[in-house]
Amino acid sequence: MAHRLGQRAFWANGLSLIFWVLLFVIYPLALDPVAFSIAAGAERAVLLPKALVLGITWGVGLLALLANFPAASLRTLITSLTRWPLALQAMLALVLFLLVDSWLVPGDVAVNMLGSQSRVDGFLLQAAWYGLCLVAAGLVVARAATRNHALHILHFGALLTSLWTLAQFYGFEPVGLISPTSYLRAYNPQHIAYGPMALTGLTAGYLAVTLVVYVVLQKKLSGYGALHTSIVAAAIVATGNRTAPAAVIVVLGGWALSHMWHHNIAALRRLVFFGLFLVVSVVIVQTTRSQVPEQLIRTQSLIQGQDTSWQLRLILWRTASLGVFDQPLTGLGTRGFGTVLWRYLTPTQRDLVADMKLPDDALDVTYMSGSFFRYQIPGQEGIVMNSVLIDKAHNYALDFIIANGWLATLLFATTLISGVMLLFSASLDTQAIALGIIVYLLFGLTWFATLQVDPIVWGLFGVGIGSALHTSSRTPAAVGGISTRETEAAL
Repeated sequence: MAHRLGQRAFWANGLSLIFWVLLFVIYPLALDPVAFSIAAGAERAVLLPKALVLGITWGVGLLALLANFPAASLRTLITSLTRWPLALQAMLALVLFLLVDSWLVPGDVAVNMLGSQSRVDGFLLQAAWYGLCLVAAGLVVARAATRNHALHILHFGALLTSLWTLAQFYGFEPVGLISPTSYLRAYNPQHIAYGPMALTGLTAGYLAVTLVVYVVLQKKLSGYGALHTSIVAAAIVATGNRTAPAAVIVVLGGWALSHMWHHNIAALRRLVFFGLFLVVSVVIVQTTRSQVPEQLIRTQSLIQGQDTSWQLRLILWRTASLGVFDQPLTGLGTRGFGTVLWRYLTPTQRDLVADMKLPDDALDVTYMSGSFFRYQIPGQEGIVMNSVLIDKAHNYALDFIIANGWLATLLFATTLISGVMLLFSASLDTQAIALGIIVYLLFGLTWFATLQVDPIVWGLFGVGIGSALHTSSRTPAAVGGISTRETEAAL
């Protein structure tokens, strides 16, 4: 009996460990180095490998759940659905709705399920990354020790991503070790720190989440903790993104005010300690740049009203807000914003968007219909007809509503609100994860849901919910009808 229990626990622990490594280390680093050398852009070369890793992660996660919850316990888990927290119930309903919704929205079912070749983020993959929240929560409930393993693995994956990003920032492309003619090595002469997320903003957003979680969890002052914090912070700054650092400042600033309000001097001292290293790392990155800091230039342009990126976002948000009721029940699909945009743009805004997106030397630009323009290029014969493809509003909430409709949005909002409240009411571990989720939501004010980052974020959310459930239950989790303590004793 003890041998069987020990063998079962071995497989349960092993599969859970593989799941966390896949989600928090392999997934953020996944890319296809060969694809970087072909005409396809960096985004596609990253999205397709991540979709593959997501599928493998799901397979391992289901096996881990079966190992942790054998037949009898699994039936009990399903029948106890009514006792699940509201966050998990709403998330499960959202996943099921997205699968059904993919067949209800207009257009090609295959595109709705998987997404286009250039952006693989259809309903099936969205359901998969939101569903990771349920798998992660189940694994933590089954075996509470995996919570700590998951967080350690999360920080290790973030550290590797940060080192990759900093290597690019200082002129070395890690992909070049595998593929000397890689896309980034050939077309990144200015050493822009993309990181393995392919886009600077998404790399910064992911690292911002992990940085806040790591800093909040620190229970003592340590040299390694300061070094880890400095490396991740430096990588965030190296990307040149502005939203992610702002979200970190807002959340950690609020956390510090909370400590001051509750006179938690020890926690405030630790936060100030790590904050000093954050500042030092920022100064080092900024002073070692070969050019004027990008964030400062873009921030100055924003203040002066000359930031084209911000101007474009304001236009996208306005048109998105006008189209949120076009298809309120099912939404317009993952590419629906492309139709909303050109339907609600004023002629002046349309010309401004074309000026930003079409070649700088385009002459005699004429709008045709939909997203198509025609123009001439100096020295080139004939008229060029081109499509300006913008499929995201760069706002998580607006994009979600337009793509999925209001019912899905209500389910998602219920998951977020009830889940964050649950996390804040449990332990320091779950509070740290809640603050990380808030960082991502703030980041999402100017960005969108994507396969590149969301599976990691919502998997982490599941870790927090599972931890909160285990903390509140005060009862040992069971594996095959045998308590965790008894299983550990059998080992």
